[in-house]
Amino acid sequence: MRKRDCKKCIKWEKHFYWSHMDSTKISFFKKMDASCLNQMDLPKAFQKKFKGRIAKNVELKGPSGNIWHVGVIELVENLTFQSGWKDFVIANSIKANDLLVFKYNRESSFEVQIFDPSGCQRSSSFFVKEEKIDMQETSDSSIKIFDGPDCKMQQDETVMITSSSSSDSECNTDHVPLKKTRGWASKEAGKPKDPNGGHEFKTSNDGPGLIFSKRLGLTPAQERRAIELSHGVEPGSKHYVAVMTYTSIHAGAVTVPAKFACDHLPPEENRKAILHYKGREWPLSISYKNGLHPYFSSGWRDFVKDNNLHIGNLCLFELMKNNNTVSFKVHISRIN
Repeated sequence: MRKRDCKKCIKWEKHFYWSHMDSTKISFFKKMDASCLNQMDLPKAFQKKFKGRIAKNVELKGPSGNIWHVGVIELVENLTFQSGWKDFVIANSIKANDLLVFKYNRESSFEVQIFDPSGCQRSSSFFVKEEKIDMQETSDSSIKIFDGPDCKMQQDETVMITSSSSSDSECNTDHVPLKKTRGWASKEAGKPKDPNGGHEFKTSNDGPGLIFSKRLGLTPAQERRAIELSHGVEPGSKHYVAVMTYTSIHAGAVTVPAKFACDHLPPEENRKAILHYKGREWPLSISYKNGLHPYFSSGWRDFVKDNNLHIGNLCLFELMKNNNTVSFKVHISRIN
C-alpha cells in the first residue's frame, strides 16, 4: 500500500486511470440543473480522455433497459448531448437536482443511472415503457407496420421511384408507395388515388409511372433530380430514392421502404449488404425495428462521411444482381 500523502503515487494513479485503465470501467456523474434539461456538457476530463473517440450519435441505456439515441455536437470546445437528449430527460422524468451517473461502455454507448435529491435511485426510471405499438394490416397482401414516438426514423424519408409495369414479385400491389401514418408508414393496397382528390400521392408526368408521396415534401428541384436519377439506372432494375434527413446524416441509419423490402430483400436473417459508389465498396448491416421495418445501420455512417452527404441530398439505391450478397449501386444528387 502507498503512503497516504505520497504525491508521486497519487500522480501515477491518476495517470494510470486516465491513460491505461479499461475504458469500460470509467464513469462520470452529472448533477442536473435547469441548463442540463435541454442539453448537457460532458465533463472536461472525460472529453480530454476520449477526444476524437466519442461518436456523433450515442446510445443512452436507461434503468428500464430502453435505449435513446442522442446526438453529440461540439459547442465552444465542449462536447454536448443535444438532439434527442430532451427526449431522454422527459421520458425518465429527470428534474433539476437529480444526479445522473454515466457508465462508458464503448464509443457510442453509455449506461445511465438516475438518482433523485434523496440520494436514492428514481424508481420511475425503471418502469419507462415504450408506447404501445399500433399494428396495422390493410389487406392480405399488406405489410404489417407500426408507429410510435420511440421510432426515431421516419419511413416517409424515402420515396419510391418505380415503373408501374416493372414488378413481378409476389408482394406486387402495382407499386403503391408508402402512406405516412403518425411515425412510420403503412402501405395502402391498390393503385394511387387521384391526386386531384386531395389524397396522399401524385404521379409525375415526366417519367414512366413515377410515384411520389405528397407528405415527403419534395421541392420541385428535388422531384426533377429524383426523376433524373431514375433515368440513370439499368432498364428494369429495382430501385428507390431516399431523401437525406437529420436522422440519415447524424444518427447513422437510413430506412428502406417497406414495400421495396418485401419485394426485393432476402429474409431477415441475412443482415448484410454492400453499397457501391464510384468504384468503392461499403459493407453495412441491415437491421430490423422490432423485426418488421429494415434500415441500413452499421456501416451507413461511414458511407455518409466518406461521401460528404448532407441533409436534403438524394440517394438512389439500385439493387444489383448478385446471388450471394445484397448489393446496391448508389446514385447521389447533392441539390438541396
